Formats: sequence, structure tokens, C-alpha cells
Amino acid sequence: MCIRDRFISKQKKRDPEVHASLSGKNVPKNFGKQIVIFAQSALCKPQVEKYFDNDKEKVANFQTYLDQIKDKITSIPTLRDQWIVPENTSNLLMKENKKLFRSLSYIFLEFYAIRWIYNSKVSQKQAHIQHLKTLKNAIQNPEEFTCLKQ
Repeated sequence: MCIRDRFISKQKKRDPEVHASLSGKNVPKNFGKQIVIFAQSALCKPQVEKYFDNDKEKVANFQTYLDQIKDKITSIPTLRDQWIVPENTSNLLMKENKKLFRSLSYIFLEFYAIRWIYNSKVSQKQAHIQHLKTLKNAIQNPEEFTCLKQ
């Protein structure tokens, strides 16, 4: 028996049913973190500055907001909360930040997500591609975004 055969025999065989159930487990977390990274990138900087009419204080506040939510996005409810703009809040800056984040999320999912999936370390590439349409629809109506199943 060669070394390769011993290595393969020692690897755990994953049950296909278990594999299918875990395929979407980290999708919201992975997309959420990547959307935040995209929003912080130089690619989005002109859009952010244009949205805030070159107000450096608001731009800096948006960057701080992104830093705060980056590690908080771990599941569907936490991602959904970043897209929902509360109507009854008096914090206008928070409303603006959430509207801009939602807009940048849509831009990322529409134009950059496929490229990111194939160029990343994500192991469940097919699951991420399958759930991409669900996430695009969720941005349109985040209140109804409760699961990844269509």
C-alpha cells in the first residue's frame, strides 16, 4: 500500500446528506463580510463620497459603521438587520449608512459576487452561486428574508 492510498483511506468520508445540509451554512456570513470589505475598498470610495456630497465627517462615520458591523454579520438575521432601515428612528446618519450599505450590497451581488466566489478560498462555491439570487431578492425586500431556501 503506497502513501497516497493510506492517506486517502484515513480521510473522513462525508455523508452526502450531511454535506448537502451544511452547504449553505456560512453563505450569509461569507457574503456579509465580503460586502463590507467591498464597501471599504477604493472601488467604492467615489460612490460613498458622492452619496455624502464629499462630507468627510459622514464618510469617516460610514467607515466606522462598516468596521463595527464587519464582525457582527454572522447569520441571516444579522445581515438582514443591516439592510433594514428603521422608519421610527431619529438617527438620520444611521438611516443614511444603512441605505448606502444596502445599495453597495446590491452592486456587489450584481456585478462582483461571481468573480469573488471563484477567486476566493470558499469551498462551497456551488452553494454560494445557488444562493446568490436569493440574496439579490432579499435586498429588494429584506423584511421577508428569513431563510436561504427559495
